[in-house]
Amino acid sequence: MMWVMMARMEQTITTRGNGSAYAAPDAMRLSVSVVNRESTVSLALAATARGVATAGEVARKHTESTQISSSGLSVWPDQDKGGRRADFQARHSLQIYCPGLDSAGDLVTALAEALGSAIQVDHIELVITDPGPLETAARKDAFHDARAKAEELAALADLTLGGAVAVVEGGGSEGLGLVRMLAASGGDSTRFEAGSQAVSASVTVSWSAR
Repeated sequence: MMWVMMARMEQTITTRGNGSAYAAPDAMRLSVSVVNRESTVSLALAATARGVATAGEVARKHTESTQISSSGLSVWPDQDKGGRRADFQARHSLQIYCPGLDSAGDLVTALAEALGSAIQVDHIELVITDPGPLETAARKDAFHDARAKAEELAALADLTLGGAVAVVEGGGSEGLGLVRMLAASGGDSTRFEAGSQAVSASVTVSWSAR
């Protein structure tokens, strides 16, 4: 009589883990536009060019020249209430990266004082200068989350969980928790409250199980 012994086939359990780490933003990307209305295209462009030059001078007092860049230029005809063409508007958009939220608030105030109604704040993005350590912490948290899920599934399936045999990193993302802009009034500088920003990570891990 022949006995054939077969080893139990090794199986795998695959889980997805998510993790996050938090810190306060310490810098800002500011999107602004210089807008002017004049009777001709050339006059609108010239007025906007002067405004951009002024905005650049102001911005260089709060950040490096390399952190100031143009992001768009457009000219279009305005119409009066009767639908007839009236003046022309020109818009020149700038992106400014400003380290330090206090300096960013001073920059917004200075731009408003120098350009008045010709300056428009299009968008602000508060950022973390060095997200690397947060990304590392978020990945570690995500791996532990995946392990905990795998242990739970292994217990339900009456299996013993082994080590990781494959790991795939998912996309990370940054979500803005709380941001408030306190507008300048009475000569006070604009102030930004950063709140907390999350750096997230996800991993998909396959584990051996027997």
